[in-house]
Amino acid sequence: MTDHEDFATCTLTDGVPARVDVGDLLTVTVGGAVVAFPYPDRGLAWVDLSGSPSGRYVVLQHSSGQGEESYRVLDRNARFETVAKAEYVYGEGNTVGFSDGERLFVAAIPTVCFNWWDLFDEPAEVDVAGRAFVEVGRVLVHDIRARTRASTSLRVWTEDDWSEHRQPYASELRPSFAESALELDMPWGKEVLAFPVRDVVWFRPPAESGSAS
Repeated sequence: MTDHEDFATCTLTDGVPARVDVGDLLTVTVGGAVVAFPYPDRGLAWVDLSGSPSGRYVVLQHSSGQGEESYRVLDRNARFETVAKAEYVYGEGNTVGFSDGERLFVAAIPTVCFNWWDLFDEPAEVDVAGRAFVEVGRVLVHDIRARTRASTSLRVWTEDDWSEHRQPYASELRPSFAESALELDMPWGKEVLAFPVRDVVWFRPPAESGSAS
């Protein structure tokens, strides 16, 4: 896959080349098929194109360049119908995945894309019990067959002793499916969320491994 501010290319698993070109429209070409979408009204900084493991679905992603990302999933078996999408969502570094059988599609978008502990001195929010927290990401799970979407906020309670765990990390959440659960790469290590995933998932910064509530 190559990406640029005005085009991106990839080769699907069945060997078919795919490309998106940015002009007055976003034009996606897969083999000999072409489909176009309106240019984003919030602007565009870059585009990315990828495919599902089977090659049936094509994922078009793009960013506004202002801390917002968008995506849509196109079905090659249905004349490139959009089967899942999200308009610009706050966050940067979106990574995506498909379940076995490709019924589920997940997008995991970090909402803090730098040293997130810098926010702890002045946390923006408190929970109902008065405990300070920060939201570090948002997960969107699409059931392609049912055409539904569920959204989950990933929130971390700030702890006074978290400074000892302030290590550099890659912000990408890199979702993957494990049986009936969703696995994410959190800043402190992997976390496994059982389906159905709740609207809000809470974490306490652990010493060695994650702990979801």
